[in-house]
Amino acid sequence: FDDGYKSTFTHVFPLLQQFNYPAVVALVGKWLETPQGQNVHYGTKDIRPRSDFLRWEEIKIMARSGLVEFASHTYNQHKGILGNPFGNFEAAITTLRYDKASQHYESVAHFKARLSQDFKKNNALIKQKTGITLKSIVWPYGEYSRLAEELAREQGLEFSITLEDGLNTVTENTKTIKRLFAKKKPTPKWIEC
Repeated sequence: FDDGYKSTFTHVFPLLQQFNYPAVVALVGKWLETPQGQNVHYGTKDIRPRSDFLRWEEIKIMARSGLVEFASHTYNQHKGILGNPFGNFEAAITTLRYDKASQHYESVAHFKARLSQDFKKNNALIKQKTGITLKSIVWPYGEYSRLAEELAREQGLEFSITLEDGLNTVTENTKTIKRLFAKKKPTPKWIEC
Protein backbone atom coordinates (compact mmCIF):
# COMPACT_ATOMS: atom_id res chain seq x y z
CA PHE A 1 0.00 0.00 0.00
CA ASP A 2 1.68 3.16 -1.23
CA ASP A 3 1.91 6.68 0.16
CA GLY A 4 0.93 6.12 3.81
CA TYR A 5 -2.72 7.10 3.56
CA LYS A 6 -4.83 7.19 6.73
CA SER A 7 -7.17 4.63 5.13
CA THR A 8 -4.37 2.09 5.44
CA PHE A 9 -4.99 2.21 9.20
CA THR A 10 -8.75 2.76 9.21
CA HIS A 11 -9.77 0.39 6.38
CA VAL A 12 -6.93 -1.97 5.45
CA PHE A 13 -5.39 -2.75 8.85
CA PRO A 14 -8.63 -4.15 10.37
CA LEU A 15 -8.90 -6.54 7.40
CA LEU A 16 -5.27 -7.61 7.80
CA GLN A 17 -5.99 -8.36 11.45
CA GLN A 18 -9.23 -10.19 10.70
CA PHE A 19 -7.62 -12.48 8.13
CA ASN A 20 -4.11 -12.54 9.67
CA TYR A 21 -2.70 -11.34 6.34
CA PRO A 22 0.62 -9.46 5.98
CA ALA A 23 1.20 -6.28 3.96
CA VAL A 24 3.88 -3.79 3.01
CA VAL A 25 3.14 -0.08 3.51
CA ALA A 26 5.33 2.50 1.77
CA LEU A 27 5.96 5.80 3.62
CA VAL A 28 7.00 9.22 2.27
CA GLY A 29 8.94 10.99 5.04
CA LYS A 30 8.27 14.58 4.01
CA TRP A 31 4.54 13.99 3.96
CA LEU A 32 4.67 12.47 7.46
CA GLU A 33 6.64 15.46 8.74
CA THR A 34 4.02 17.92 7.52
CA PRO A 35 2.34 19.31 10.66
CA GLN A 36 -1.30 18.38 11.30
CA GLY A 37 -3.63 21.09 9.99
CA GLN A 38 -1.37 21.87 7.03
CA ASN A 39 -1.47 20.59 3.48
CA VAL A 40 0.80 17.96 1.93
CA HIS A 41 2.08 18.84 -1.52
CA TYR A 42 1.24 15.73 -3.48
CA GLY A 43 2.51 15.16 -7.01
CA THR A 44 2.98 18.27 -9.10
CA LYS A 45 -0.34 20.05 -8.56
CA ASP A 46 -2.62 18.41 -6.03
CA ILE A 47 -2.65 19.38 -2.39
CA ARG A 48 -4.03 16.99 0.20
CA PRO A 49 -4.71 17.66 3.88
CA ARG A 50 -2.18 16.16 6.33
CA SER A 51 -5.10 14.38 8.01
CA ASP A 52 -5.36 12.13 4.91
CA PHE A 53 -2.07 10.48 5.92
CA LEU A 54 -0.97 8.20 8.76
CA ARG A 55 0.13 9.53 12.14
CA TRP A 56 3.25 8.13 13.81
CA GLU A 57 1.22 6.41 16.53
CA GLU A 58 -0.82 4.55 13.90
CA ILE A 59 2.39 3.44 12.19
CA LYS A 60 3.71 2.12 15.52
CA ILE A 61 0.48 0.22 16.20
CA MET A 62 0.61 -1.48 12.81
CA ALA A 63 4.31 -2.29 13.23
CA ARG A 64 3.71 -3.90 16.63
CA SER A 65 1.04 -6.15 15.10
CA GLY A 66 3.66 -8.07 13.13
CA LEU A 67 1.38 -7.93 10.09
CA VAL A 68 2.77 -4.77 8.49
CA GLU A 69 6.26 -4.19 7.18
CA PHE A 70 7.11 -0.62 6.30
CA ALA A 71 9.12 0.39 3.26
CA SER A 72 10.67 3.63 2.11
CA HIS A 73 8.77 5.53 -0.55
CA THR A 74 11.59 8.12 -0.40
CA TYR A 75 11.76 11.19 1.81
CA ASN A 76 10.99 13.80 -0.86
CA GLN A 77 11.39 12.21 -4.30
CA HIS A 78 7.74 11.29 -4.82
CA LYS A 79 7.25 14.13 -7.28
CA GLY A 80 7.94 15.30 -10.76
CA ILE A 81 10.86 17.62 -11.43
CA LEU A 82 11.73 19.77 -14.42
CA GLY A 83 13.44 17.35 -16.76
CA ASN A 84 14.25 19.40 -19.86
CA PRO A 85 14.15 22.88 -21.44
CA PHE A 86 10.68 22.17 -22.89
CA GLY A 87 9.07 22.27 -19.44
CA ASN A 88 8.34 18.55 -19.05
CA PHE A 89 8.15 17.22 -15.51
CA GLU A 90 9.57 13.72 -15.00
CA ALA A 91 9.89 11.35 -12.05
CA ALA A 92 12.51 12.76 -9.66
CA ILE A 93 13.96 9.31 -8.98
CA THR A 94 15.12 8.80 -12.59
CA THR A 95 15.64 12.33 -13.89
CA LEU A 96 18.58 14.72 -13.92
CA ARG A 97 16.99 17.99 -12.80
CA TYR A 98 17.04 20.72 -15.44
CA ASP A 99 17.77 24.25 -14.17
CA LYS A 100 15.95 26.79 -16.32
CA ALA A 101 18.04 29.73 -15.10
CA SER A 102 21.44 28.23 -15.93
CA GLN A 103 20.11 26.05 -18.77
CA HIS A 104 22.07 23.09 -17.42
CA TYR A 105 21.22 19.65 -16.14
CA GLU A 106 22.14 18.44 -12.69
CA SER A 107 25.43 16.52 -12.75
CA VAL A 108 25.42 12.75 -12.30
CA ALA A 109 27.41 13.23 -9.07
CA HIS A 110 24.77 15.62 -7.73
CA PHE A 111 21.97 13.28 -8.82
CA LYS A 112 23.60 10.37 -6.97
CA ALA A 113 24.11 12.51 -3.86
CA ARG A 114 20.47 13.73 -4.01
CA LEU A 115 19.12 10.18 -4.08
CA SER A 116 21.55 8.79 -1.49
CA GLN A 117 20.83 11.63 0.95
CA ASP A 118 17.08 11.23 0.42
CA PHE A 119 17.14 7.48 1.10
CA LYS A 120 19.33 7.99 4.17
CA LYS A 121 17.08 10.77 5.53
CA ASN A 122 13.89 8.71 5.18
CA ASN A 123 15.50 5.69 6.81
CA ALA A 124 16.76 7.81 9.72
CA LEU A 125 13.41 9.59 10.21
CA ILE A 126 11.40 6.38 10.35
CA LYS A 127 13.97 4.71 12.63
CA GLN A 128 13.95 7.72 14.98
CA LYS A 129 10.14 7.96 15.15
CA THR A 130 9.33 4.23 15.32
CA GLY A 131 12.48 2.17 15.93
CA ILE A 132 11.86 0.40 12.59
CA THR A 133 14.82 -0.36 10.33
CA LEU A 134 13.63 -0.30 6.74
CA LYS A 135 14.74 -3.07 4.38
CA SER A 136 12.94 -2.17 1.17
CA ILE A 137 11.98 0.66 -1.11
CA VAL A 138 8.81 1.07 -3.15
CA TRP A 139 9.57 3.25 -6.16
CA PRO A 140 7.40 6.38 -6.57
CA TYR A 141 5.29 6.06 -9.74
CA GLY A 142 7.04 2.70 -10.25
CA GLU A 143 10.00 4.55 -11.80
CA TYR A 144 13.52 3.37 -11.01
CA SER A 145 16.86 2.56 -12.58
CA ARG A 146 19.64 0.14 -11.77
CA LEU A 147 21.63 3.12 -10.46
CA ALA A 148 18.78 4.08 -8.12
CA GLU A 149 18.56 0.45 -6.92
CA GLU A 150 22.31 0.41 -6.27
CA LEU A 151 22.14 3.67 -4.29
CA ALA A 152 19.17 2.38 -2.27
CA ARG A 153 21.02 -0.83 -1.42
CA GLU A 154 24.00 1.22 -0.23
CA GLN A 155 21.57 2.78 2.29
CA GLY A 156 20.35 -0.63 3.50
CA LEU A 157 17.27 -0.89 1.28
CA GLU A 158 17.97 -4.40 0.01
CA PHE A 159 14.64 -5.05 -1.68
CA SER A 160 13.13 -3.01 -4.50
CA ILE A 161 9.37 -3.12 -5.11
CA THR A 162 8.33 -2.03 -8.59
CA LEU A 163 5.13 -1.49 -10.53
CA GLU A 164 6.23 -4.05 -13.09
CA ASP A 165 3.18 -6.23 -13.57
CA GLY A 166 3.39 -9.93 -12.94
CA LEU A 167 4.17 -12.72 -10.56
CA ASN A 168 7.57 -13.32 -9.04
CA THR A 169 9.26 -16.68 -9.47
CA VAL A 170 12.13 -18.29 -7.63
CA THR A 171 14.29 -18.18 -10.77
CA GLU A 172 14.13 -14.36 -11.00
CA ASN A 173 16.08 -11.70 -9.13
CA THR A 174 14.42 -11.89 -5.73
CA LYS A 175 15.63 -8.42 -4.70
CA THR A 176 13.54 -6.69 -7.38
CA ILE A 177 9.91 -7.54 -6.73
CA LYS A 178 7.06 -7.20 -9.24
CA ARG A 179 3.49 -6.84 -8.07
CA LEU A 180 -0.02 -7.13 -9.33
CA PHE A 181 -1.41 -3.61 -9.52
CA ALA A 182 -5.00 -3.32 -8.31
CA LYS A 183 -7.03 -0.51 -9.87
CA LYS A 184 -10.66 0.51 -9.43
CA LYS A 185 -12.66 -2.62 -8.61
CA PRO A 186 -10.36 -5.25 -10.09
CA THR A 187 -11.70 -8.61 -11.21
CA PRO A 188 -10.05 -11.35 -9.12
CA LYS A 189 -7.78 -13.67 -11.06
CA TRP A 190 -7.46 -17.13 -9.59
CA ILE A 191 -4.06 -18.65 -10.11
CA GLU A 192 -3.42 -22.34 -9.76
CA CYS A 193 -0.20 -23.19 -7.97
